[in-house]
Amino acid sequence: MELKEAVYDQEKFSKLAFSGQKIKDKEFTDCLFEKCDLGNCDLGETVFIGCIFKDCDFSSAKIYACGFRETVFEECKFLGVLFKEVNPFLLSWEFNHCRIELCNFTGLKMEESRFSDCTLKETDFIDTNLKKAVFIGSDLKGSIFDGANLEEADFSGAKNYYIDPTKCRLKKARFSQPEVLALLAGFGLDIK
Repeated sequence: MELKEAVYDQEKFSKLAFSGQKIKDKEFTDCLFEKCDLGNCDLGETVFIGCIFKDCDFSSAKIYACGFRETVFEECKFLGVLFKEVNPFLLSWEFNHCRIELCNFTGLKMEESRFSDCTLKETDFIDTNLKKAVFIGSDLKGSIFDGANLEEADFSGAKNYYIDPTKCRLKKARFSQPEVLALLAGFGLDIK
């Protein structure tokens, strides 16, 4: 399907294959995307406001200067996406039960972002502002948080994370036991 209009409002897109297409310079407001394939799409400079994506595939999508405002992703797949290239203006999103692997959020201001019950493997959060972010129940194996602001972030029930407390701001961050012991991994301690 080819999207010819510049603006879409309260539209529903279901089971559509946009893979490899250019969907640039468009605006979607309060739209629902269900089971859509957006893999390898060029979404450059497109804005999503109040949109919901359910069970969509964004693998290798190009999102340069793409805007996400009050956007929700549920059970979506993101492989190799450079989130660091998004438009940071009014950035607000949440990810629920998503698979996010080999992605890059470096340098973004993502205060209060939600990653609930997600798989966030080998993903970079270098110098990212994640103040009050939520990672409840997420698997963070191989993800990097160097220089990240994690103040008041919630890692309750999260697992497989490695966060060096000497390189990140952690004031009032919440962690669960026994996973919180991972914060000591960089010190070479023998904990029994």
